[in-house]
Amino acid sequence: MSGVGTTVVGEGATGVILGGGEHILSRRNLVVEGTLEHAAGAGPLRFASAASVVVEEGGLVDLQGDVVWNYHSGTGSTFMNGGTVRKSGGGGAATLGHPVPENGVGGRMEVFTGGLVLPDGVTGGGTFHAVEGAEVRYERGADLGDASFTGPGLQRFTGGTLTLTGACVGENVRLEGSALAGTHALSGAWDWTGGALGSGETTVLEGAVLRVSGGGEHRMTSRAVVVEGVLEHAAGAGPLRFASAASVVVEEGGLVDLQGDVVWNYHSGTASSVVNEGDFAKTAGTSSAAIHSHSFQNDGTIAALRGTLHFQRAPTLG
Repeated sequence: MSGVGTTVVGEGATGVILGGGEHILSRRNLVVEGTLEHAAGAGPLRFASAASVVVEEGGLVDLQGDVVWNYHSGTGSTFMNGGTVRKSGGGGAATLGHPVPENGVGGRMEVFTGGLVLPDGVTGGGTFHAVEGAEVRYERGADLGDASFTGPGLQRFTGGTLTLTGACVGENVRLEGSALAGTHALSGAWDWTGGALGSGETTVLEGAVLRVSGGGEHRMTSRAVVVEGVLEHAAGAGPLRFASAASVVVEEGGLVDLQGDVVWNYHSGTASSVVNEGDFAKTAGTSSAAIHSHSFQNDGTIAALRGTLHFQRAPTLG
């Protein structure tokens, strides 16, 4: 489909991408007010020379198999979703590559089977939903504001930079390798298994859990983590390492739960700090959890319920 102009799939209408060859969208705007189906087994949809796909509110793109949308040639192509992009078939992964998708405030990307891969990330906000057994994989991070990651399926951030702003909801989010940036407030469940927390501020809201897990080191650089809910450090997880004035502030009602013989220590740069106005507890592990090389100001409760909680420097009272 080529040539300057606009094709509209109107409300109530259905357009279908069929056939095994590649489908090149060149210099044309494709507006979806109804339904655009990409059939299982059909060849890729490839963008060229400022082509665009715009999914309007109420519109649906239905990826019915492990299909691919990606770059062909030229510059300036765009893919904007203000409706719904759905992966409805195929046990493998569908791929939405370049142009980087923009998911609008009312936009929704949902996976009902298999996976959805975003190799170049995604921008905007809106909702990303995965059912049980399905997943969304963000290979180069994302740049999102007020985003919701819903459903029991897994949302995996495996590389690049994940910039979050505003209030973000996560039901089953795993930070596996992306570097976290931006200032945001998190609700729901977030699992930090790899990657680093860069500059900015993360607030773990009341009722939310940020879990430190995975065997590698977990580095915080110039980031403040404010705990109004729960910060868990799982048994067997690698050390939490502080760099360049990183800090953890546990608010009244907040909890740091050390679930094993874990380590918090200094990495590099300006001295880092921990301020506790809530509860800071070691709840499991028969040996020692170690808090090294930090300023630790305590106005709350420190408890070793199992084993030993060892401070290299004695906490000070605020």
